[in-house]
Amino acid sequence: MSQRELAKIHIEVLIRLAEKVEKDLKEAYERIPAYFSAKPYIHRALRNVENMRKIIRELDSFISSHKG
Repeated sequence: MSQRELAKIHIEVLIRLAEKVEKDLKEAYERIPAYFSAKPYIHRALRNVENMRKIIRELDSFISSHKG
């Protein structure tokens, strides 16, 4: 297996993990009452995961567009 193929597999796994964490955070955010003090932290974590997923997808696109 080439380095490029291994990188693609790692990126695919990272994307799936980020999507799972994002789904879990969205569910937690929706279930927690507004007065719960951790809600802003969950919202911040959700935004961070969304940004991480975007970066991973950009990296995936970059790797896919460059022949190794």
